[in-house]
Amino acid sequence: MRPHNEKVASHFLPATPKLTSQSSMPSSMHMPPSVIRLLVVADYPVVRHGLRQIFGGAADIHIVGEARGTMDSIKQTDVCRPNAVLIDFAGQSSYHLFCRLQKHDGRLPILIFSAAHDRYAKKAFQRGAMGYVTKDHVPDHLVLAIRQISQGEKYVWPQIIPRSRSEFGAIAAARIASIVKVWNPLVLFPSDKPSLH
Repeated sequence: MRPHNEKVASHFLPATPKLTSQSSMPSSMHMPPSVIRLLVVADYPVVRHGLRQIFGGAADIHIVGEARGTMDSIKQTDVCRPNAVLIDFAGQSSYHLFCRLQKHDGRLPILIFSAAHDRYAKKAFQRGAMGYVTKDHVPDHLVLAIRQISQGEKYVWPQIIPRSRSEFGAIAAARIASIVKVWNPLVLFPSDKPSLH
């Protein structure tokens, strides 16, 4: 299955050696303008280590900072000047962190990395997060998503969309139904079905 936006398929770049520790992160002051400066927000060291391994293989993405809580995240955005943020999402506390970070810098594209059906993660996406990748997909999707949101385009993995329709798609579904009815008058809708009596 391809990502929601198929243009991301053209963004693969050659790999570079993986980062093995936070101390080995390159300074953003010495990076070319084309490099994506990524801030990782995650509570657990093992998660941050795994993300360093994933993004260490991307020549155009460098983790310039790591943060845990809300205040740490805000401080890192000021110090490291990232141009993309990944939040390892875990319920309501992560949603509050997202809201504070967004209020601090509304121009910063944020990627939600979450369990597939976390309602707070979906709420964050509806509120303005640029991307949503679930934890049951391969690591490459994280790399593709960061590249996409850093260009100002949203990235959503299709499998979360059907579960979201009931939350924000009812009006759109009704609109689509009305359009289909106009263009194809032979389509029968519940109110149009002939009575059996």
